[in-house]
Amino acid sequence: LGSVEHLASDLLDVQRDVEIIRARIELGLGGRFLGRCASTICGGDDPTVVAANAARQRKGSLRARASGGDLRAAASGKEPKLVNDAAITASPSATSLGALDSARPCLSYNHCLLWPVVERFESAIGPAGAAGEAKEVQREPFVDGLQEYATLLDKMGGSMGSYLETNIKKLRNSKADKGKQGYRDWLLSELPVHEAKGYREYVDDSAWMANLWLGWTLEFFVEFFALLSEGKETKQSADAAYRSTLYAHHNFFQRNAFMAAVGRLPKREDLLASFKGAASLRDTERDLASFVALGRPIVKFCLRTNDMLDKRLQEERKAFMKK
Repeated sequence: LGSVEHLASDLLDVQRDVEIIRARIELGLGGRFLGRCASTICGGDDPTVVAANAARQRKGSLRARASGGDLRAAASGKEPKLVNDAAITASPSATSLGALDSARPCLSYNHCLLWPVVERFESAIGPAGAAGEAKEVQREPFVDGLQEYATLLDKMGGSMGSYLETNIKKLRNSKADKGKQGYRDWLLSELPVHEAKGYREYVDDSAWMANLWLGWTLEFFVEFFALLSEGKETKQSADAAYRSTLYAHHNFFQRNAFMAAVGRLPKREDLLASFKGAASLRDTERDLASFVALGRPIVKFCLRTNDMLDKRLQEERKAFMKK
């Protein structure tokens, strides 16, 4: 009977993943992120969440009975009766938020400590950005997400959060128009600050300089986490990610300092344990993948925005020289 229970549990795992994949295909990537965000904030009826939680609750019931309870349902292949099973599996349009909230947890699985960053990045780029092309980024949730992420990175060791923290402070201290909610529009409003350099280059203590380095640095961490989520070890992931990202932008001294910091990071298992919280390893890897899926379009947006700012600086330089 024990073997049957484990087999039934594994089959439910597979069923849950199939339902998630089906829902993702139907909803599209942007819809999946919107649905998950709605579920997180207000208990919305995202089909991905509904299907996943139905499988999870069934699996939990089977495991609870394995300690000596009735395993006849598992042995016969029949699913155990759940108190609110109908409320969970019914069409979203036919279920109430109250019924869903009482029947299951709001989230489809236990999230790790990275999840608040994912939520803020989702809020910052919206469904179009989540689908891979961010036209604009909302400034406040983006900066708040960066702050959360820097704090999380420090939990890993090596003071890795400091590589973001310096530039986050530049964003917060910028003289750009705080009435602008769009990140790109907000950055453009900082143009007069760069007159101090004759519009030849960015003022170091500025949001423009911060955006450039945040784009480059975040690109490293996104690719680093992507490799970790694929199961690669810390050193292998960090080396590969660094070579393809920050290496080209660092000088000799910066490269040595950065790699020394990376060298203080623990092995993959311990690194993930430092921010998995109540989540399992598998759930932590899912959150890593979600972060990567959002982080890549954000990185592209930051670097495209830098190209636009650099062009604007050159235009202003020409006008400045004519005066």
